[in-house]
Amino acid sequence: MTLPVKAQKPEVFEQTYRDPREVLAERLAEPEDLQRQLDAYDRNRKTLMTFIGRHLEEASYEEKNGKKLPKAGEMRDFYAVPGASTKALTKLGAEKIGSLFRFKRGDTQVTHQVCTKELCEVRVRVTLVDQYHRPAGSFESACSSQERSFQFAKKKYDDDFRAALNDVVARASKRAFVQAMIYSTATDEVFQAGAEPEEQRAEATAPVERFRFPKQIKTPEFAGLAGLQIDDPRIPDGLLARLVEWCKTTKTNDAAGLAHLRAMAEEELERRRAAIDDSESVL
Repeated sequence: MTLPVKAQKPEVFEQTYRDPREVLAERLAEPEDLQRQLDAYDRNRKTLMTFIGRHLEEASYEEKNGKKLPKAGEMRDFYAVPGASTKALTKLGAEKIGSLFRFKRGDTQVTHQVCTKELCEVRVRVTLVDQYHRPAGSFESACSSQERSFQFAKKKYDDDFRAALNDVVARASKRAFVQAMIYSTATDEVFQAGAEPEEQRAEATAPVERFRFPKQIKTPEFAGLAGLQIDDPRIPDGLLARLVEWCKTTKTNDAAGLAHLRAMAEEELERRRAAIDDSESVL
């Protein structure tokens, strides 16, 4: 004889609701688990360094006046700063690091602007956000038409720097974006992030009188340089480069002549650096 099986009632779980503010307050009251944070830091830092080593590409270089310079148009993700031991992160490299952290540009604001025929200068603040659109960090950078690369390109704007506004804003915006990414991802131990206060004070000091060409130059090709300062933006880059090479082929043991050659070589190198910075200005 088979006895009927008594049907069992399904177990009902009581659903409770807790105010999210109570949950948050409870979590905040818990003591910090430093060991867990250290483990997470070590793991994340190792992952970041592995990402930089595997996925970021360094620029191509060429030798110029005994110094290694990044090739224009081949900046890639980062490059060695000429004459320094630091690496400079490009906008492309910053975007790649942002993809790892899931950070992106959230807001761009022009916080200061002066634009006249003689001067164009701006300050731009860029704010990064994470995948949930929460602020992840910000940075403010400036750019001015008084920078040497803009002075060299003065003819491009028909001697009216109001026409340079878009380029000035673009360069300031790029700088702010890259530096915001560096600070937000704590990669300033690897990449260059902005001038330190000591550097800023050094740049604020009065400029030293630059080398001036003799009042008379016999060689026809270079006669137009007579009496000009070496950093005069009217001097074409190509002409200065040819003059440097011409001086190298002229044998001289004269100390003044060697000093002039060194001054011209340094100026030509400085113009190359300015051209590199200018090539990075378009976002």
